[in-house]
Amino acid sequence: MFRRIVIACFGLIALASADGCTANVAGSWQVVDVKPRGASFPFNRVTFDGQGKYTATGLYDSEGQMSEDVHTTTGQVLRKGGDVRLVPAKGTAVIYKTRRRLDGKLEMTLRVPGQDRPLTAVLEPTHDGALLE
Repeated sequence: MFRRIVIACFGLIALASADGCTANVAGSWQVVDVKPRGASFPFNRVTFDGQGKYTATGLYDSEGQMSEDVHTTTGQVLRKGGDVRLVPAKGTAVIYKTRRRLDGKLEMTLRVPGQDRPLTAVLEPTHDGALLE
């Protein structure tokens, strides 16, 4: 009996984990934490419209260059498993590993060429549908 309960619990955990890897990212999200601490993520806010398009704002332009100005980038979203590829209308495509956490937040991890450690951002839903600067 105990063995069945343990197997059932592991099955539920596996289902929850699998759903977190492929869960829908549609909606508006705001970055609330970045690891490693002090690092900057390519955008501060992003909206995925559910139709395969995104709009992001941040200090990085579509070519991946950081500046003092806030930039808005739009483009297509391509999903494959836990990967999200953001393809800007002008610029270079970027692939993020994504997962939905059990608390409803979204984690996006970016491997930057030439850097040893990846950047991981935690995003919360904004529920407002607008991108503010």
